[in-house]
Amino acid sequence: MADSMTGSVEQCAVECVTVSCAAFLYDTSAMTCRQLSKPLTADIITTHPEMKAVQYYLSDIGCGEDDWTLYRKHCYRYYDIELSWDNAKTVCEGDNSSLVQLETADEASWLLSTIVPNGEPVDPFNNCTWVGATDREVEGTFKWIVGYGDITSLPWYGRQPDNSHGGQDCLAVMRNAHFDDAKCADRKVFVCEKEH
Repeated sequence: MADSMTGSVEQCAVECVTVSCAAFLYDTSAMTCRQLSKPLTADIITTHPEMKAVQYYLSDIGCGEDDWTLYRKHCYRYYDIELSWDNAKTVCEGDNSSLVQLETADEASWLLSTIVPNGEPVDPFNNCTWVGATDREVEGTFKWIVGYGDITSLPWYGRQPDNSHGGQDCLAVMRNAHFDDAKCADRKVFVCEKEH
């Protein structure tokens, strides 16, 4: 579940459309609603009796597929398989999407707390997630692969990017929302993104 707000059911519906939520719950007695990034399934509604006091509204603007999660007019899909950056990019392209492009700290924080499974590895370089940027054209100048241009500011981890031992040309995000340059042949989990 995502954001919660107070207001009429109409105000909640307008807010849901504005942020592209998939559905929302409305408590008529408290006049509050809670936005959802995915529609609820019938078994969730029937197995939680507390849901009977709440009205459920399904938006027609969700991602349309169970494996995808909607957030601010973009759909995201997490792949729990480790692939090289190029192979992950190919899988995303097969889904008519691209490797995720984290354009804001808010988006990175949401992604790491909602989509990517939690975990605090001892080594911060373990359990990173591929994102859609590379510096293959010009060493040290990372660019998003889908039309957003140069990346001017990222919260890099420590002394990153360092191109350690050469060939660290692909971008990964750590669980702490910091970025690292990594060898593109390394195998990591990844997230695909497409516009809604």
